[in-house]
Amino acid sequence: MPSSNSRVSPSTTSLQHAAAQDGSMVGSIIEMAEARTVNSVGRIPIPDDTSQSSLWIPKNIKKKECNRFVPKAKQPSGSGSDPVCSCGRTKSKHSRTIEGETTDPWSMRTHTKDYPTDAFGEIEFVGFSQRIGKYVRAAEDTDMQKMLELLMDEWHLEKPNLLISITGGAKNFTMKPRLKEVFRRGLVKAATSTGAWIVTGGMHAGVMKHVGEAVRDYSAALSRNKIVTIGIATWGCVASRSSLINDKGCWPAQYRQLKSPKRRESPLDSNHSHFILVDNGQVEEFGVEIEFRASLENAVSKMKTDTGSDAVSIPVVCVVLEGGPGTLHTVQSAIQNGTPAVIVEGSGRAADILAFAYNNSREVEIKVTDQKGQEKTRTITVIDRDVEMKIRERIKEDCGSRNLEQMYNWVRESLTQRDMMTIFNLGQDGSAKDIDLAILTALMKANKNEVMTQLRLALAWNRIDVAKSEIFTEEKKWEQGQLSDALLTAIMQDSVDFVSLFLENGVSLKEFLTIKRLLQVYNGIPENCLLRTMLSRTRGDRANRYISLADVGNLIQDLMGDFYSPLYLREGVGYVSIDPAEYLDECMTSYSVESEADLPNTSTAIPEHSESPLPNGHTNISQPEPEFDVPARELFIWAVLMNRKEMARLFWEKLDEPIAAALTGSKLLQAMLDKTDDTDLQEKIEKHAKFFCETPVGILNECFIADEDQSQLLLIRELRNYGLTTSILLAVQADNKTFISQSCCQVLLSNIWMGKMSQENGLLRIWACVVFPPLIYLLIKYREDEKRKFEDQKKTVSAKLLQKYGQSIEMNAVQSQDHEMNDDRERLVARQSNQSPDQQRRSVRRKNEVYTRSEGVDIRNSGKTLTWLQRLMFFYNAPLITFIWNCLSYIVFLFLFSYILLTNFHPEISAAEIILIVWVFTLFAEEIRQVLTDESSNFLQKLLNYIHDPWNVVDVFTIVLFTTGTVLRFIPNDDCFDAARIILSINLMTFFMRILHIFSVHKHLGPKLVMIGKMMIDLLSFIVILLVFILAYGLASQAILYPNSVLEFSLIQDVLRKAYWQMYGELFLEEIEGQEDCTNDFALFTNNTMPRCPSNTWVVPILLGVYILFTNILMFNLLIAMFSYTFQKVQDNTDAVWRFQRYHLVYEYFQRPPLAPPLILLAHMFLLVRWCLRTLCKRCLAGSHAGFKMVFSDRNEEKKLVLWENMNGEEYIRRLKVEEEESLDSQVRTSKENIDLLTSNLEIIEEGHFSSGPRPGGTSKLPPWIEERFDFIEDQLEVTFQALDWIVKAMQETNPAAKALPPPKMEDLKKKREAEKQKKADKAQAEKEKYERMLGEQLKLHVKSRTSPYPGSQVERYPVPDDKVPWEVSFDYTPRRYTTDEVLAKPVWADPDILQSPPGKRAKLAYNEFDREYNVNRISLLGAYAVKEGLPLNPYGRTGLYGRGRLGRWGPNHAGDPVVTRWKRDDSGNQVEEDGKKVLEFVAIQRSDSHTWAIPGAIVDHGQRVLNCLQVEFIEEALGDLGGDPKMAAEQRQRMDKLFKLGRKVYQGYADDPRNTDNAWLETTAFSYHDDDGSILGNLQLRAGGTAEAVAWQPIRSTISLYGGHIYILQMVADMYDAAF
Repeated sequence: MPSSNSRVSPSTTSLQHAAAQDGSMVGSIIEMAEARTVNSVGRIPIPDDTSQSSLWIPKNIKKKECNRFVPKAKQPSGSGSDPVCSCGRTKSKHSRTIEGETTDPWSMRTHTKDYPTDAFGEIEFVGFSQRIGKYVRAAEDTDMQKMLELLMDEWHLEKPNLLISITGGAKNFTMKPRLKEVFRRGLVKAATSTGAWIVTGGMHAGVMKHVGEAVRDYSAALSRNKIVTIGIATWGCVASRSSLINDKGCWPAQYRQLKSPKRRESPLDSNHSHFILVDNGQVEEFGVEIEFRASLENAVSKMKTDTGSDAVSIPVVCVVLEGGPGTLHTVQSAIQNGTPAVIVEGSGRAADILAFAYNNSREVEIKVTDQKGQEKTRTITVIDRDVEMKIRERIKEDCGSRNLEQMYNWVRESLTQRDMMTIFNLGQDGSAKDIDLAILTALMKANKNEVMTQLRLALAWNRIDVAKSEIFTEEKKWEQGQLSDALLTAIMQDSVDFVSLFLENGVSLKEFLTIKRLLQVYNGIPENCLLRTMLSRTRGDRANRYISLADVGNLIQDLMGDFYSPLYLREGVGYVSIDPAEYLDECMTSYSVESEADLPNTSTAIPEHSESPLPNGHTNISQPEPEFDVPARELFIWAVLMNRKEMARLFWEKLDEPIAAALTGSKLLQAMLDKTDDTDLQEKIEKHAKFFCETPVGILNECFIADEDQSQLLLIRELRNYGLTTSILLAVQADNKTFISQSCCQVLLSNIWMGKMSQENGLLRIWACVVFPPLIYLLIKYREDEKRKFEDQKKTVSAKLLQKYGQSIEMNAVQSQDHEMNDDRERLVARQSNQSPDQQRRSVRRKNEVYTRSEGVDIRNSGKTLTWLQRLMFFYNAPLITFIWNCLSYIVFLFLFSYILLTNFHPEISAAEIILIVWVFTLFAEEIRQVLTDESSNFLQKLLNYIHDPWNVVDVFTIVLFTTGTVLRFIPNDDCFDAARIILSINLMTFFMRILHIFSVHKHLGPKLVMIGKMMIDLLSFIVILLVFILAYGLASQAILYPNSVLEFSLIQDVLRKAYWQMYGELFLEEIEGQEDCTNDFALFTNNTMPRCPSNTWVVPILLGVYILFTNILMFNLLIAMFSYTFQKVQDNTDAVWRFQRYHLVYEYFQRPPLAPPLILLAHMFLLVRWCLRTLCKRCLAGSHAGFKMVFSDRNEEKKLVLWENMNGEEYIRRLKVEEEESLDSQVRTSKENIDLLTSNLEIIEEGHFSSGPRPGGTSKLPPWIEERFDFIEDQLEVTFQALDWIVKAMQETNPAAKALPPPKMEDLKKKREAEKQKKADKAQAEKEKYERMLGEQLKLHVKSRTSPYPGSQVERYPVPDDKVPWEVSFDYTPRRYTTDEVLAKPVWADPDILQSPPGKRAKLAYNEFDREYNVNRISLLGAYAVKEGLPLNPYGRTGLYGRGRLGRWGPNHAGDPVVTRWKRDDSGNQVEEDGKKVLEFVAIQRSDSHTWAIPGAIVDHGQRVLNCLQVEFIEEALGDLGGDPKMAAEQRQRMDKLFKLGRKVYQGYADDPRNTDNAWLETTAFSYHDDDGSILGNLQLRAGGTAEAVAWQPIRSTISLYGGHIYILQMVADMYDAAF
C-alpha cells in the first residue's frame, strides 16, 4: 500500500482530469477506484497538473475570512484568554493576520477579506453507494455571472426550463404518508418533464432531506437523466467541512455524514447533485445563504431559454413545506420579488399558517383609475379581524411569540399578491391533485405576462386542463400568428386537445399552414413510422434529402387509385415544382427524430421558424408560393397517413365536405392495410378505417332526411378538393357497400336511371312510348313539369342556411348578383341587335326560360321549359331506355343466333350470318369503348378496372368463343365446320347466360343473383372435396373390373363418367355385372368388336353402395347445409351487395351510347371522329362530357350546397358525441373516476381520523345543506317549545292538582339567542380593542421598518427580535450596511456619505436642530434623538440595517400624508353603515415600486412646507396633475382649494416605513380633508399620476392591507369622525 502522500498513477491521473473537465461519470468512477488505494480518510488532492476546472475556480471564486477581531458581546463560558470573535471563531483560530480590533458592529464588508476558495471539486458520500456530487465554497458577495459561468461552463449543466426552489423546515419533521408520497412523486415528475433545477438548502435535515429522498426514490423510475438538485448551504454550518478543504481541490473529497453533528451544524445531503457553500466569514450562523440564494435564483430567472428569437426568461417557483419564521420571511420576499409560491398545506407550521391565511382571507374588487384616466377593476386582499386574530394565534403557537408582529406582517404582505400564491391540499376541492400540477398552476397564475412560456410548459406536460383554466381565459386576446409555432409542435406531438384548443381560440389554419410548415410536418415523421416506409417505397431510387409534396402526391395516387387526381400532382397548381430544400435547410434540425417515442416532449420542442414567404432570403422565385385553399384537408390527409385517429377526426370535423373527406380517409386506410404485415398496426388501422366508413353513412342519412334532392347532389358533385371525383365514386372505390346501399344513393341511382324523366312515369307508359314513339309527347312527364316541387326545392337550402348561419346578407348579395348578371346579359343583346329594348328584353327572358343542357349528370328540376326536340332526346338518352333497347336488341340477337344454328348454318355463308357477325363486332367495339373511356389515366389500370367486373369477363369469353367458331367456320374442312358448329353452340349458351345480367336490375331478381354468386363459391369448394370421392371410387372400380386396361383417353373418360353419373342414380349395373355378349379376348375388346367382360363383379357393387352412401346422403346433404348456411349468412347483406352492384349497371348504361347494337356502330364512329378532331385540333369541338358527375356552373349555388352539408355534418357530429358520452364505455370510465375520487376522500378522512385533531383557532366549515338543516331544526324546536308551554298552561288551568306542581324548566330560545348575539358583539368589541392595541404595538416596534429584503434590493436586514428593538436592551447586534447608489451619487436632496470616514473623523452634522449648512430641518417630531459615533440613532430602535438605504437625509426625513375622505354611499345615494357606524372612503394610490396601496404623500422637498407638500402630492398622484381638459382641470382645482381649507391634523410623528434604517427614518404629518356632504368630492375625477400606478376610492377598514404604517393613520381618522373601522 502506498503512503498517504503518494501520487496516483499517470494513467489514472489523465482520466481524472478528463472527468473533472467534462463532468463524465466514468471518470468519477475511476477516481473513486483509485481513491480507495490511499490510506487516508477524507480528501484526496489531485496531482499538480490540474484540470481546467481546478484552475478556473480558485481564480474566479473567492472565500471570506475574518481579518478584524470584534469581540462577541456575550462570550461563551470557558473562553478565558481566547475570546470569541463576532465571526464565531476564537481569536487563536483566525487563520490570517488580524489587522486590528474594533468595537464597530461586525460586518462582512468591513471585517473580512477575500481569498481564493480552497474547497471545491467533487464530493463522495462514503457509505451511500458511492454517490458523487460537485461542490464549491463561494463568498456571499460573489458575482452571480461568475456563478452562472461555474454552473454552465465548468459543471456543464444544461440550461433549465424551470427553477424549483424548495424552502421550509430545516429541522426534521414528519409528513403524512400519502402527502409524502404525492409530494415526492410530483416533485420529481415536475423536474423531469420540464428539465428543471431543484434548489434547496442542501442539508440532510428537514425539507431538504425529503427532497433528497424524493430524488433518490423516484428519479430512476421517471427519468433516464440525472436530476439536477442544487443545495445552497451556509459554509460555516456544514458538519465535517474540514474534509472538503484543499487548495487544489478534491477529486473527490470523501465525506461522511455524522450521526451526531455539533450544535448549529448539519451534514450535507447525499442525494443532491451539486452544492454551493456560501461563506461570509462567520461560522455556526444559519441564514447566511438566504440573500445569496435569492440573488442566484434571480440571476437564473434572467437567463433566456434556448429557443432562438422566441426565447423567454426561465420561470422560478418556490415550493414551501413546513418551516418556521424564516420560511414566512422567505415566502414574503419571494412573492415581493415576483416569484410564485406553492404552499403544501398539511406539511405543518409555516406552510399551514400561510395556507390558513390564504383560504380564510378574501378578495374584494375595486374600481381604480390609471395614469391614462381609464377605469379598471382590480382586486385587493381583505383579512377579517377574527381571521387575523386566529392567524396570530397560530403564529404564536407554531413559531413563538418572539417577533409576532413582524411574522404576521410577513404573512399579510404575502397575501397582497394572491396570484403569486397557490395552495396544494390533497383533500380540498379545487386544489391540484399532484404537486406537479400545483407548480404548473402557480407558474400560470404568476407569469401572466409570459404567456408563451406558460403555453410551452403546459404543452410539454400535455396538461390541457391547466391551459384552459390559466392561459386561455376570456380576457386573453391572441395576436395573429402568435400560436402558430405552438400549434405546429402540438400537431407533431399528437396533442389533439391542444390543437383543438388553439383552433377554438382563433388560430386560422389558412394563415398557419404554409408550404414550409407542411413540408416540416411530412419531413418530421419518425423513421419507424409506416408513412415513412411507404414514402421510401414510393420514392425509390430517386429519394432526395427531403420529402417533397410531389412524393406525397405519388403516395396518395398509389393508395387511392388512378381515378383520383391528388392536389400535389395537378398541372398548373405549382406543388410539383417545389424544392423542399429551399424551405427546410434552416429549420429541420428541431425535428430530427428517430422514433415516434422521441417526438418533442419538452418546452424547447417548439421550433423557431422564419416566417418570410421566400426561403433563404430570395426576393423572387419562378412562381409565388401557392396557398392551400383548404388547409384542414392537408392536415387531415397527413393525420390519416400517420394513422392518428383522434387527430384525423379533429381536422375532419373542421372540413366543409365531411362526406367526401371521410370516404377519402376510409380509402386511404384500407389501402394502407396492404402495406404492412404488422398485425397490431393492422388492427389499429382497421379500427381507424371503421370510423370513416360509418361516419359518412350517418351524415348522408342526416342530409337525406333534411332534403332528398340536395343530398343527391352531394353524391355526384365534382369534388375539386378530393381528386376531381365524386362522393359516390369514392364510396365505390373504397368498397363501402353500406354507404351505397343507403336510400339516398339508391334514389340517386334511380333518378339517373330515369334520366330527365319523372319518377311518376310507370313502366307500362314507358313501354308504350318505346313501341310507339309519338306517344312520348303525350304520356311522358319530365322533372321540369313538376313546377311546385321546383319552387319548394329552390327555397329549402337558403331557408336552412339562414336559420343555421344567419347569412341573409350573403343571400341577398347572391340574388342581387344574379339580377345584375341578367341585366348585363340584356344590355349585351341590345348592343348586338337592332330590336327595340322591350323586344330585346323579352328575347333574353325567353332564352332564360328555355332549358340549356348541362354536361354530366343532370337530375335536377331546372324549372325551365323543354322543347319538343329536348323531350325526345331526353327520352332516348335515359339509361333506362338505353337498357330497354339493348335488352330488345339482345333478344333479337339471341333469336337470330338460335335461328342460324338451328336452321341456317351451312358451309355457304348466308346474309343472316353476315348480320350476326357484324352484330357481334359491334358488341366487341362496345367493350373496347368501355375500356378506353374508363376514368383511369393509364391503359393498364383501365384494363384492370375492366376485368374487375365478372360480367365483362363473360363478355370477353363469349366474343373469343364466337371469334374462334367463326374462324373455324370459314376453313374449308368438314371437321372444322363441325367444330365450329359445336363451339358456336356453346357460345350461344354463354350468350344466353349473359342475359342474367339483365335480371340484375330487377329489385327481386337482383338479390337472388347475388345469392347465387355466393353459393357458387360454396359449390366450387364442395366440388373440390367431391372430386376426391369421385377419383377414389372411379379409379378403384375401374382397376377391379378391368385390370391391365390400355392407356388411352377413353380410360380416363370411363373412370370419371361412371363415378360421376352414379351419384345421380345411373348405376351402370350391366357394365358392372357383365353382359352376355362380352369377351376377355384382348384382340376383340381392344378393336371394339365386343365389350370386355368385367372381373371380380362382387366387389364393385359393395364399393358402389358405400360410394353412393357418402355422395348422395352425406355430401349432397352437406352441400344443402352449406347453401342454407350461406343463405342465412348473406340474407341480410344480400340486398346491400345487390345495391352496390346496381351502381355498376347504372354507370354502364349511363355511359353507353343510346343506340343499341348493331346501330351502336354509328355512335362508335361518331365518337372516333370526335376524338380524332380533338386530338388534332385542341380548339375544335371544345368541351367534353363531364362523365358520371355534376359540375356546378354557379359557384354560389355550390357554396350553399357545401354549407348545407356542413350544417348537417355538425348536427350528426353533435349527436355522435352525445351517444359516445352515453355509451357503456363512457359510463364505466366515469364510474371509475368516481370510485377513485371516493377512495381518495376515504383516505383523507382516514388520515384526519388518526391525526391529532383540529388545531386551535382552526375553522371547520359545515356544508351549506347541513347548516340549513340545523337552522330548520332550531325553528322547529322553537315552535315545539311554544306548543309545550301552551299545553302546560292549559293543563294547569283544567287540572287543579297540576297547579301545585312546579312548571317544567324550559329554556327561552329567544333570550338565549339574544344572549349569544350580545356575547358575539362583546367578543367583537374586545377583538377590536385588542386589534387597536396591536396597531399601537406595531408602530412602537416599527415592524414595517424591519422587513426584508430592503425595498428595491436583495439586501436582508439583520434579524432583530421584538424584545431587542430598543437600543437600551443589550443585544449581539451586527447589522448590515446599505445605502443605494442613487443616494451615494450626492443628489441635491441627499446628505454626504459620512460612513466613508472612520468614526472619529466623520463630518459633524447639525443633529436635533435646523441645519443651516444644508438647509435641512433635522429636528425630530419625537424630540431629541441619540447620536453615536457621529451617526443618529433611530428613536424607535434597531432596524437590522445601518446607513441610509433609499433616504437622503441622516436622521429624520420629514414627509406629509393627506387623507382625503368622504362618506361611502350606495347606488341610491344613502350612506352605508357597518356595525351601526357610517363608513368612510379615502383616496388610495397604488405605488408603482411595491404595487401596494397607500395614502398619497411624499417626502418634503428642500425648503418646502409640509402643507404645500400635502397639496402638491395629492394633486400629482391622485389627480394626475389635473391634466386633460383645461376647463375640467380649473374646476377641479377650485374644488381642491376649497377642500384644503378644511384640513385637520390627524397625526404627527414617526412613520413606520420599510425604507427606515438605524440612521435614517421617516417622520410624517398627516392631515384629514373630509367632504361631509359630498359637494366637493361627489363626482371628483380621479387619475393616477407621478409615482402612482392607480388610484381609487377605498373604504376605511381594518381588514385592508396598506403600505407602511398608514393603517394606523386611517384608524385615527376613523376615530376622529366616529366612523366604522
